[in-house]
Amino acid sequence: MNLTMIKLAVEKLYDDVEKLKLRNKELELQLKTTSDGTKSVTTNAFRVNQPPQADELMNTKQVQKYLGICYNTLQTIIDKGFIKPIRVSQRRVRFTRRSIQAYINHLQSKPIE
Repeated sequence: MNLTMIKLAVEKLYDDVEKLKLRNKELELQLKTTSDGTKSVTTNAFRVNQPPQADELMNTKQVQKYLGICYNTLQTIIDKGFIKPIRVSQRRVRFTRRSIQAYINHLQSKPIE
């Protein structure tokens, strides 16, 4: 391999590392230590422990946790047509929070038998 190519690659890597260091410092400045010693984010750079937004897509594990159900129960709900998944690829599916909330509203509107 040519020595100049190696030098150029090393310089590029060095520039990338410097950019990452600057970004890291910016993110550290955005973190603010609260009185109880925990750290919280002061900007919208991260979504830490926030519920998903209405148009946000959720994966299967997030839906399971949100509804408090297991995978097989979720599959039964999908098979019955109560929740419509969005197929991203052959094996990956996503769900809108709106469809999950509609399912919850459907359950709440059903009379108790």
